[in-house]
Amino acid sequence: MNRTEVLYTDLEVAACFYIARYGIESLVGWQAAAAAMHRKEVRCKVRNIVAMCLDFGICDVAPEFRPKDAIVGTHYEGLTGTAKNLGTRKTNFDLVQQLAQKSQSELQDIIRPAFPGLRFSP
Repeated sequence: MNRTEVLYTDLEVAACFYIARYGIESLVGWQAAAAAMHRKEVRCKVRNIVAMCLDFGICDVAPEFRPKDAIVGTHYEGLTGTAKNLGTRKTNFDLVQQLAQKSQSELQDIIRPAFPGLRFSP
């Protein structure tokens, strides 16, 4: 089953947010989680979350996702997949704001039960 047209669940958004905030290497086994979610576009969701965090000043993101020219108000076209005149997507905006208030260990506690194959690197 490919769930491309189905909205992400809150737990899936939390896993993508974790990757956006702490980096790909921080979540060992994320490919397995993506497969468990039946998602092919996890990287796109992560990039959308990164763009939201940067564009709206929600929180910092992992260094690997920071644009070289990270200027507040800049449209991150390569991250959002939208045209310049459309702006950053705000899908799951409220949830992303809530997740940004949680510590790394709190996020791990949220994600761990949903994706038992994941490990968090120190």
